[in-house]
Amino acid sequence: MNRLDNFKNKILLLLKLFQLVQNTRKSREKILSLQQKKLRRLLIHAYNHSPFYHTLFDKAGINESNIKTAPLSAFPMTDKNLLMENYDQVLTNHDISQALLKELDESKKESDIHFVHSSGSTGSPRYFYYDKTAWNTMLTGIIRGAFWNMNIGEIMKFVHNGARLCYIAATNGNYGGAASIHGGSSRMGADELYIDLNMPVSEWLPKIAEFKPNLLMGYPSALKILCDEIAHEDYDIKNKIDFSKIRQVVTCGEPLSPSCRKYLEKTFGRNVINFYGTSESLALGLESSSDSKMILFDDLNIIEEIDGKMYLTCLYNFSQPLIRYHISDRIELIPASKSFPFSRCSVIQSREEDVMWFTDGIRREFVHPLSVEGFCIEGLTDYQFIQKGNDFFNVLLQTSSETDFVQRKNIGIRIKDEIQKVLDEKQLDFVHFEILFAECIKPEANGKKKLIVRCA
Repeated sequence: MNRLDNFKNKILLLLKLFQLVQNTRKSREKILSLQQKKLRRLLIHAYNHSPFYHTLFDKAGINESNIKTAPLSAFPMTDKNLLMENYDQVLTNHDISQALLKELDESKKESDIHFVHSSGSTGSPRYFYYDKTAWNTMLTGIIRGAFWNMNIGEIMKFVHNGARLCYIAATNGNYGGAASIHGGSSRMGADELYIDLNMPVSEWLPKIAEFKPNLLMGYPSALKILCDEIAHEDYDIKNKIDFSKIRQVVTCGEPLSPSCRKYLEKTFGRNVINFYGTSESLALGLESSSDSKMILFDDLNIIEEIDGKMYLTCLYNFSQPLIRYHISDRIELIPASKSFPFSRCSVIQSREEDVMWFTDGIRREFVHPLSVEGFCIEGLTDYQFIQKGNDFFNVLLQTSSETDFVQRKNIGIRIKDEIQKVLDEKQLDFVHFEILFAECIKPEANGKKKLIVRCA
């Protein structure tokens, strides 16, 4: 990208960012009015262009005569299983399909089609598509969140002077976090350093010290590991990391516990912004401080709470409409105050995973669940890692009922190769594992399946 294109992108970004930042200063009534305008456009578009929603709405007695006036509560609910069973019929862009997205993911080819795969915490990984407008809107929402405690003038100055982003997470593959962070930083013209979870932890500090970031983002667990390294690393190395240059610290991709937040803020000397998103809508909200609840982006989504369950209506993705879509997190909505336009919530249950640590008595290294997640192999329906000790773990595989012996064997070989690649990247030559097959991998009480289980 040449300098002129870079400059144009920054100007367009700042204009759209200014509009979103202005929404945080509007009255609650104006945000609700904006929500309703976007909602009616979405509902009408879905009815006219999505075969799935046209049929679903008709069955619920909703059509051209009442679609502009029926309350949202009158529209049927959906969930991931229903969406995936009918995915190609859900889409209003009929050039896209779940098979195409899977093909693009597996081929690793460059593409201007934007998609992410789901976490797989409630089943096999699936793909979610964003058209160009939806992608750019989502990116602007994420950038607004990353600079939540800054006004537009401060943001403009920060972007103009040059953002230097360091992102520590799973960065290989179509993870929502990595894809959106890269997209947002590219629009800002930022310099980037990506620390993948499969990189040996001993290499993290020297690379970060050399890069000199002013914006630090990543999984809470990954930033905690970085802080642990800072605490134990030689002084001459950590002294090269100038914490005063780090203007923003943003966590994403995992729940942030109060103790972890306190630890990060003490180490970096900065308030941590904790971002909240899902593969279905990467810009849901944020937690701006330890004493505040989760702020929901009511100008981008409508979040409903029914019996503690969370339902999402995404207001910006018209190519893959999500209307009253069940998200497996459990929340408690807090009514919006008159002095602030957005609603808030407490997230009661959401995904949280352990990290597998291994040691040979001299060297200590970890494997993060998100670095071994997202295997998309025909016939593989689920999998789980069971750590048995400091140098050994099992991999439990579940296959479809139609899978025969030869297919199961080939799936086991492919999984073994993929995992060995991760161990080789982490230089864990002393760690061993065994592939096992199971009839069924049972979920936890909240309906989610842990990727990693530790056995005493």
